[in-house]
Amino acid sequence: MTSEQPFRPSVISPEHPLHPALTAAVELARSAGRLLLAHLERSARGLNYKRSASDIVTEADVLSEELILSGLKARGLEYSVVAEESAAEAIDLQQEAVWLVDPLDGTTNFASGLPFFSVSIALWLEGKPAVGVVHDVVRNQTYWALAGCGAWLDDGRRLHVSQQATLSRSVIGTGFPFDRLSNRDNNLAEFAYLAPRLRGIRRHGSAALDQALVAAGRLDAFWEAKLMPWDWGAGVLLVKEAGGRVTDYKGAEWSGRARGLVVSNGLIHDELLEAIHTARREAGLDEGHVAV
Repeated sequence: MTSEQPFRPSVISPEHPLHPALTAAVELARSAGRLLLAHLERSARGLNYKRSASDIVTEADVLSEELILSGLKARGLEYSVVAEESAAEAIDLQQEAVWLVDPLDGTTNFASGLPFFSVSIALWLEGKPAVGVVHDVVRNQTYWALAGCGAWLDDGRRLHVSQQATLSRSVIGTGFPFDRLSNRDNNLAEFAYLAPRLRGIRRHGSAALDQALVAAGRLDAFWEAKLMPWDWGAGVLLVKEAGGRVTDYKGAEWSGRARGLVVSNGLIHDELLEAIHTARREAGLDEGHVAV
């Protein structure tokens, strides 16, 4: 299925109450992806910095977000919105309905011409994920999930997490926070501890897409601290619906209130949590939720 074709998921009844929201999220994510590709070669133009030298925004981020938000409004789906480039200071996930939108996850990659970035759109209802879409822009693949209906790749393949049961044989992903140069609680201790204890560790630069890769069984796990709701809004539903596990650093079920996220196939989850705790303890960091 190409991104230009209407999205008609054969596995979801058109009568499902969330069918319009799912269809809108997929089609708008794909449209935003086409916009981003059109801007890729001139991505360095309009480059601005937000909170630090590693926290940037491009003109394409803003245009992609405008496309998505206007598309939701045109479809009569203009619920509350939490979007990366226009987020309110107070984020309330307990609202009846709220969209979590990342118009370009992997901005640093995009601005450097590196072909690994995504669009993420999620709908949460009263604090629970209901719709999750992550569009891999360069590969033109769309990962999507509907609560209670599984996780899927485009319209054909159902996603399942991997069956790897040993941490030492796993390939997992991670990332580093925007304030890593000024805050010692920056994931470097965890990274250094885990790297020699894994088959492989990857830092791709798009948290949403890394979570989709866990759902697809292409990564065995992913962890990262200080993520924002638009970073995990869709990914956590993908992983859950693909049979995986989603918690905070303490192992509590993910609620969106913590900043330390761990997603996995479930089989290596406890072992990964223990490794993170050990790394933080040895580095003199707290073992609870990550300080922000």
